[in-house]
Amino acid sequence: MSITNRSSRWSKVTLGNADTLNKVAPLAPSIPAGALAPPLPSPAPADGLLKTSEKDSELQIVITPPTGTVNYDSFVLLLDGAEQGVAHTFNDQTDLPTFTMPLTAAARTEGPHQLSYRIEYFSGSQWESESTPLMVDLHHAGSPETLPMLAGFDPRVLSDGLSLDLLAELGDKVEAKIEAYGGSDPYSSPAPGDVITPYIGSIAGDPITLSSSIAARANITVTFTKDHIDKVTVNGKYDFYYTITDRAGNLSPNSFAQEVAILIKTGIN
Repeated sequence: MSITNRSSRWSKVTLGNADTLNKVAPLAPSIPAGALAPPLPSPAPADGLLKTSEKDSELQIVITPPTGTVNYDSFVLLLDGAEQGVAHTFNDQTDLPTFTMPLTAAARTEGPHQLSYRIEYFSGSQWESESTPLMVDLHHAGSPETLPMLAGFDPRVLSDGLSLDLLAELGDKVEAKIEAYGGSDPYSSPAPGDVITPYIGSIAGDPITLSSSIAARANITVTFTKDHIDKVTVNGKYDFYYTITDRAGNLSPNSFAQEVAILIKTGIN
């Protein structure tokens, strides 16, 4: 989801001309890079998606005091405009370094947020920084429903089973389709960065990562390669299914399975 940053603005304009010359607009706060999910491909803007593994962690938000900050100026962390924790005030320091302010897990509800801070200057004026997007996604793809069964197999694969001759005719691969998935929970529909892993029984195949264009399609092609199929050691009936890991790291349960008879092992019945 794209989130548009608010522009910086005066919350209370009381600075005199001399003070204004010594102040610069506060930079947006930073979320620790290790807490963020892999970014979306360029040119998509950063969305500040947190890793699911951070859901119970207290984040240490990084703030760089702007030029013009002096002792006894205070910083207040804001999430969607609401104050978080206690103010940070510099006292009797000659160097005003970059510092961190905690953002609790309890404050981070699922969905998009805007993270900023307010400087309350000792002179009595205030200035709110530009905002940084922050996104929380705690639901797996398709949640809470089970992901749909693979569809679109060549009919002969289902009716006759997968023989060596048929596999060769199909180009040494078996293709199937995932029809649009997305449960009733928000943020569970196809999205760029979703990783789909196909399975034959318990054997995982090569994962595919959805691009923006693929995620927007009505159905998504899943390929079972010959190398994947050759890992089956005994002829028989096997479940063909898939899982999806989203960009935040939420892993779906197994999809509904399609049973396919594999008949490629020569001399084995």
